[in-house]
Amino acid sequence: MATRQQGHRIDSDSIADSVSIGGGLIGGVLAYVLGYGVIALSKSDAIDGVSGLFGVLSQFGGEFDYPAGWKLAGWVFYRAHNVDVLIDVSGSDSPNPVALTESVFWEPWFFAVPVVALVVLGAVVAYATAARSAVAGAVAGGSVVFGYVLVVAVGVVVTGWSTSVLGVEASAGPDLVVAILLAGIAYPLVIGGIGGTIGGLIRGR
Repeated sequence: MATRQQGHRIDSDSIADSVSIGGGLIGGVLAYVLGYGVIALSKSDAIDGVSGLFGVLSQFGGEFDYPAGWKLAGWVFYRAHNVDVLIDVSGSDSPNPVALTESVFWEPWFFAVPVVALVVLGAVVAYATAARSAVAGAVAGGSVVFGYVLVVAVGVVVTGWSTSVLGVEASAGPDLVVAILLAGIAYPLVIGGIGGTIGGLIRGR
């Protein structure tokens, strides 16, 4: 009985030890940077082309300051997490989603970008923390949430955009609440955990 209790205690301790705050912070940030970088580089020509902007922002008239290319890349990256980018125009009843998936900026495979990035970094974190089982690996991989949710929240703020033309004010950016809950928490916990499971199984062989 004592031996069995000790075994359960050791298993519990090893799983708890798999939670890596430092590794999760670094892994989460790297996963975000990797995913954003892939999208930004793959669509750099479209993002830098002024003509492409009209497909997304055609509802505005007159001259206005376009969002910077790196902000547009951020919008696309959040949309790849199934987070809507909302545009709010003064006088309208409520914000409307920007149809990024119907624009020149979008590629169907973009939905896979954050998934692959989180699987890879989740596996790396689990392997680095010496997780040797599927459960311990999932816990370690899911710890990328610590870093991912932080940069997701910061990213929503810094990619926000506003302009004013002919007395009309407009602003746009990723939906903050959905971005934090879905992109910042659910994605890294689930997908990072899957990657961590893979890393734990590889390490435990």
